[in-house]
Amino acid sequence: MTSTKCIYCKADHTTDFCSYECREKTYEFAAFANKYFKLFILGIILPHFLMIPGFIFLDYISFFLGAMFFIWGVLIIFLPFTTPDTVRWLGLKKAITVGRWCGVFMIAMGLYFAFILF
Repeated sequence: MTSTKCIYCKADHTTDFCSYECREKTYEFAAFANKYFKLFILGIILPHFLMIPGFIFLDYISFFLGAMFFIWGVLIIFLPFTTPDTVRWLGLKKAITVGRWCGVFMIAMGLYFAFILF
């Protein structure tokens, strides 16, 4: 019998999921991702338009850049969607955690650009 890893928690197991709970959490997150995917895409694209006033008012470009990164960070914390490769490598549970930490980093970077460099 070959051993595989649980999709959610990466525990060794003979099937895709080690328990009913891991299976349910994976399906819940998949439903969540399907529900909010369009909002996620809009949240990634729309902050780019903050750079238009940044290019017009060059003295304030770091503020607008910081606002863009801040918005992305908040978005990634609430919608921690990672790539399928990240999920295969870390498992869904850890991939969500890594995604949220990336969001925290983006917020910190946004605050740095908006207030320290401004």
